[in-house]
Amino acid sequence: MVRIGSQGVTLTLSRPERFEGRVERFWVDLDMDRGLHASHRVLASFSERLPAFFGGLAANWRGWDGAKTLRFAEYGPDAMELTATHDGVGHVLLRVELGKVPPYKSYESGWAVTANVVIEPGSLGQIAEAVATLLGE
Repeated sequence: MVRIGSQGVTLTLSRPERFEGRVERFWVDLDMDRGLHASHRVLASFSERLPAFFGGLAANWRGWDGAKTLRFAEYGPDAMELTATHDGVGHVLLRVELGKVPPYKSYESGWAVTANVVIEPGSLGQIAEAVATLLGE
């Protein structure tokens, strides 16, 4: 299990589901201090990019320009998007979006949640290593 965040919002990556030694899916949980909890299952075919995403953030922990985004699927039950920005003075903001109903299907039921997770830049290396270990990299 990898727990990311502080200041009231936590992102947890856990429960990898393996088949023939490879991770096929894993779970993402968002917990917010106001009582909201969202749990989402993500296809592992997208997870191969996740360790590299956090590794890139860790390599540039002192800061970067603009936003770094990783999208797992644009719409549907496996939709997840991570967008990281650095304020240049000691905080990384990771915007997490789970679940998305396509605009052309806005009449259908579905759910989506967006949360901002604050990360201390110095912890990015540990996070990158833990994500790689969890997903078998």
